[in-house]
Amino acid sequence: MKKNIIVTDEQGQQIGLTYPKRAKGLVKNGRAEYTSDCSIKMLDTRDPASDNTEVRKMSNVINFNARDFHFNAACESNVGSRMITTDKDGNSVESFTIGDWHWSWTEIMSTRKLGRDFNGVFRFELHGGYNSTDDATSRFSVILHREEAYTDAEYQERFVYQIERSSYKPLISKKMPNGHLIRVYEIPFNTGDCEYATFAFTAMHAEQTMFPASDNESYSALDDMTYEQMTAHRDADEAANHSSLDRKSFDGYSTNMQGAVISEEAFANMLSSIGDGCDISFQGCKILKSENHAYLNIGRMTDGSDFDLSGSELTFRALSMIIAKLGDGCCASLCSSTITDNGESGFKEYEISPVDGTVIDLNGLKASQKALNCITNLISMKSGDGSVVNMQGVVVLPDGNK
Repeated sequence: MKKNIIVTDEQGQQIGLTYPKRAKGLVKNGRAEYTSDCSIKMLDTRDPASDNTEVRKMSNVINFNARDFHFNAACESNVGSRMITTDKDGNSVESFTIGDWHWSWTEIMSTRKLGRDFNGVFRFELHGGYNSTDDATSRFSVILHREEAYTDAEYQERFVYQIERSSYKPLISKKMPNGHLIRVYEIPFNTGDCEYATFAFTAMHAEQTMFPASDNESYSALDDMTYEQMTAHRDADEAANHSSLDRKSFDGYSTNMQGAVISEEAFANMLSSIGDGCDISFQGCKILKSENHAYLNIGRMTDGSDFDLSGSELTFRALSMIIAKLGDGCCASLCSSTITDNGESGFKEYEISPVDGTVIDLNGLKASQKALNCITNLISMKSGDGSVVNMQGVVVLPDGNK
């Protein structure tokens, strides 16, 4: 494919050539308009530098690299980690996850010496950075400075891009097979009379993960989905289920399902009926993977309820449901239970909010190291004031499904 589409600025001056598919994407995202079958005019006005051009953007792209970033030492509540994960194409890639479902203000930064009057674009792929209550903080900042360390005045003059929800429009916004949102951003900047640029990601009250962005064409197989469309579907699902949940949710009732063998979907339906002050016994049960891998609604959190799943075999998704369901003053026992998979699914499907006075007993739990890592994260996110967690005698199983 040849670069045969003429690119002009808003004054009609030719500034370069681009590919037909690239031109189509720019027009689709409102950053350009066709002036003929073989030319487009750039309309992008978001760049802090007035002389930025599409040609310079395409030739000075800085793609996200997890190894370039470090935690901002000025933030005392930093949480997150650099890790190797699998991207949408099944390839191993380094990413950086920051933030949690608590209120931990977290920031990672990377500084580059780019020289004066450098026209560039910072490009990254974002997963997460939002929550169901629409009060997450997710920001990308560009700090321009003359010396290697920026001054307070230069920090105050930084460019801040609000990337939670869709406050700043992404270049690409797609639906992942698991229903989550994947977004690609291209942030244009110009260093002006500064030698250095510091890039920063900030998150609070939601997890977010940054990946290096792939070429635009690699996202074409995914369905388009904006943040507003995702939340509209979520709100519609919740509205459809509310009346059902109101009829089914009961306070202060007991149920004994010892030795039951049920699916994850049936287990979720049972959890959705639980109100406050309930006593649930699932000793020695088996909770099996459901063929339906979509999000399973478990209803509202419960306060003051007891869950006994000791001696059970259950999937990690089922464990995630239990942890997510717990409210203040609940007790959950999974003593001598076995987690039957590695935790590949379920970890981020449910919002894990911190609660107070909850007791979680995992004495003698059997799980693979991968699953235990995920469980530790879940418990950490769940534990609020006065919570007690027992993980003595945990047995580490070989990785792989049981």
